[in-house]
Amino acid sequence: MLIAALLVYVASGTAALWLGDLTAILISRAVLGIAIGMMLTALTTLIGDYYQGAERNRMAGAQHAVMVTGVAVGTILAGFLAETDWRLPFFMYFAALAVIPLVWFAIAEPARGAAPPPVGLLAPGARFSFVPVALLYLLVWLSTISTFIVPSQLAFLLIEIGVPEAGTAGIAIAVFNVFAAATAVAFRRFRDRFDNRQLLAGAYLGLGAGVLMAASAPMGGAGAWQAMAGMVVAGLGFGVLIPTFNAWILALAPLHLRGRLVGGVMMSQFLGFFCSPFWSQPLADALSMTGAYAVTGAVQMTAGAAFLAAAFVWRRK
Repeated sequence: MLIAALLVYVASGTAALWLGDLTAILISRAVLGIAIGMMLTALTTLIGDYYQGAERNRMAGAQHAVMVTGVAVGTILAGFLAETDWRLPFFMYFAALAVIPLVWFAIAEPARGAAPPPVGLLAPGARFSFVPVALLYLLVWLSTISTFIVPSQLAFLLIEIGVPEAGTAGIAIAVFNVFAAATAVAFRRFRDRFDNRQLLAGAYLGLGAGVLMAASAPMGGAGAWQAMAGMVVAGLGFGVLIPTFNAWILALAPLHLRGRLVGGVMMSQFLGFFCSPFWSQPLADALSMTGAYAVTGAVQMTAGAAFLAAAFVWRRK
């Protein structure tokens, strides 16, 4: 499945190089999304199959760190290439061809019988409850809707504060992803010390504080620097958010449902990406993009405070 997804990824990602019709290009991007969803589901499920405990948490963080680092590097490189020709960034998708031999020789289907005996919700004869999973899916969806305002709308925020250069927006988004990678690398240490509620509290508070910093940026160059600092803080929060979701679903999912339930998390994320403009654009139309960022940051801070209170109450029980 993983190799098939990589081949579809390359074919659909590079399709714009020879397609001349906008509708066909949009269809190819939809196919690309399917391929990415397949890859993320397969890779996250393999982490659950290969690793347990602290090592699983370490790999969940490493996966997210590699992803956001790739986004940061890809965003900057694509920007430079697009200045020469808008089609050149699509050549970057050919890089996935180099990964296929590595997948073929290095990744083997895990031995299902080697998994440790299940406990708790997964004990033999126990009835698995999908309610916690459904609530997690809802949380992932809502989180992605609010978080995606950073890469999708930051350029418009910078234009509002008098910084129209596209390169500045690209650098700010790259900074967001680099600092997300920094915290994702340390995710295992966070997971060893804090539970899911505490981790999500920290993630939302970081995201909210960073988005509010960007929303309150003054006009001109000073505003660009404040928005950049906001991306640092928001990135630190984002680096914890996604690994927490992935580690949480891997801990909840019984072995026979792991791939399906991990796929649900990926589905929730991509639905959040799709729905995010339906959140940010009406706010921007009514309040300006600065206002949209302010509202989003306030919502994230409220979510962080709610999880912090929940963690405090839970600890006192």
